[in-house]
Amino acid sequence: MPNTAAPDTPVRVLIGNDHLGYGDALHGVGRYLLNITTSFDRSRVHPVPVILRPEPRLSKFFEERGIEVRCLGRSKNDPRALTDLVRIIREERIEVVHVQAFKSDTLGRIAGRITGVPTILHGRDRIAERNLPMLVLDRLLGPQTKHALAVSETVRQYLHRERYIPMENIDVFYHGVDLSVFAGDRPGDRERVRAEYSLEGGAVVAGTSIRLHPSKGHCYLLDGVAEVVKTHPEFHLLIANEGPEEAALRAQIERLGLNENVTLTGSVKDVRAFLSALDIFVMPSLSEGFPNSMLEAMAMSRPIVATSVDGMGEMLTDGENALVVPAADGAALGEALLRLCGDEELRGALSAASLEFAENLSIERTVERLAEIYYRVARSKQAARAGEAVRASR
Repeated sequence: MPNTAAPDTPVRVLIGNDHLGYGDALHGVGRYLLNITTSFDRSRVHPVPVILRPEPRLSKFFEERGIEVRCLGRSKNDPRALTDLVRIIREERIEVVHVQAFKSDTLGRIAGRITGVPTILHGRDRIAERNLPMLVLDRLLGPQTKHALAVSETVRQYLHRERYIPMENIDVFYHGVDLSVFAGDRPGDRERVRAEYSLEGGAVVAGTSIRLHPSKGHCYLLDGVAEVVKTHPEFHLLIANEGPEEAALRAQIERLGLNENVTLTGSVKDVRAFLSALDIFVMPSLSEGFPNSMLEAMAMSRPIVATSVDGMGEMLTDGENALVVPAADGAALGEALLRLCGDEELRGALSAASLEFAENLSIERTVERLAEIYYRVARSKQAARAGEAVRASR
């Protein structure tokens, strides 16, 4: 049976996601999950992180910080993950299920219905490609979803229009960043990483660390860089992470003659060190809820160039805390990079604005608000059960 403990005891929460990252490196959501699960006040929240895929190499990041991760080891379409979730909910006396990513939020909601435990769906982005089974599942589950979080107002609208969740059941919930982890440059990091990629000491270096996927707009960024190097031949772009677009991007780099100006680094384990090497952080995405990777760069005081899509368009103001450009516009990305290459004063102003922005979205505020949401959801379920018991006794 689900836990019906009093509200003054820790609420037991299953925090589920499809996977944690790629290769040996956590992706942005993986780092976010690590940060929140290790930051909760254990007298208020007892987190039980559950990952559907087999990822023992990545779960070690949690174990090193005292958190056990349940890796179910299920492939993408393995239905046995549902019975696994039901079993864990019952064994761990879970009171709230908090799930993100399509498979987790689908199976999590079904498991919640089976066990009678309330579920919170956490929408992080728009799903670019949805097949017929996904559409059918959303049509069935969406109207019955009573609790949802959206990382931006744009994602909130998407969850309502395309995933059929009632608007009144969706709260906008901006992410937070662990300011103790992304706490500025450590001594030697900048020089070490720049030496690793053979970057000149005085070169302006931009970078991005989002997955290599068509929706992330890397191809437009490369078009922009091709314009930048005409006047700043020493300029360099570091593109971290992996993904299905890698071969196409390498071909584009070759075609544009950018082999000396662009490096694809693959996954990076030490994101803080990677960010230390940069003078500018770029988000060229065509679709983006509200990216953890950008927030981490802002916590590291990096000036931001970003496209005006979704959560970035909502939260960033051009010229105040970032340079904001239209999506799918290589020329505009190039112009923004050129402005920052030639204006150290502007880079300094945007660096300060980045840090101020991040400080208002600390992980402490995030976990405090999440704890309040968990308690509200758990208590509403307990109150409903109490009401049913009173009615049954009459």
